[in-house]
Amino acid sequence: MIRTWIGWSIAVVLSAPTALGATTQGDDSARAVAALFERSCVSCHGAGATDPRASRAWSGASDLAATAANADQVTPGQPDDSNLYLVVDYEDMPPADAGGPLSAEDKAVLASWIREGAPVPADVPIEEPGTADIE
Repeated sequence: MIRTWIGWSIAVVLSAPTALGATTQGDDSARAVAALFERSCVSCHGAGATDPRASRAWSGASDLAATAANADQVTPGQPDDSNLYLVVDYEDMPPADAGGPLSAEDKAVLASWIREGAPVPADVPIEEPGTADIE
């Protein structure tokens, strides 16, 4: 009886951070990638993109879930097999006229998100440029 009580007590304590709304590593990774896409990708690859070179290859930069589910762009768990990561790693994207290559830190963020399985928490929005609230 006491063992059962202790076992349940430990389980409750270990699950408390999740129950209290703490984020997981995957959530943090997804938030970082959403911010990266918003900062470096959405202006050319978002829903309102007008450059046919950009929108043809990846028009859903503002939709993290669609990007994660796009087998042509992301192979969950395998950044080196993911076209999205490869074009960034080979410094093809973003092009020089759009801010140039991503930093090593940003590349690592993207690779980590893909390596973690490209998780997409429901509450990770990406907003079109100019629509984010700035405080």
